[in-house]
Amino acid sequence: LPMLAIEAFDDLLLGISYGPNPLTSIDGASSLPQDDWFCNEAVRMWGRSGRGDLRVMKQMGANLVRLYGNNPNNDHTNFLDEALAQGLG
Repeated sequence: LPMLAIEAFDDLLLGISYGPNPLTSIDGASSLPQDDWFCNEAVRMWGRSGRGDLRVMKQMGANLVRLYGNNPNNDHTNFLDEALAQGLG
């Protein structure tokens, strides 16, 4: 029975809600063009060449990322590829 309990945790979703906001002041909030931080223009936040948010999430134990504010007109391929490479679903 203890083995079954351990195996049950293998399928447990450990998610992080991700909606970064790269503001340096409150005044900048009204000038944001959109809130899609998963496109190529935002790679400095989540990518390996930047601060590596996806890597940090994986190090924290996450296996799933909940996204907010994606624009369907933007290409998200690189974000999704990096999430997959980090083991995030």
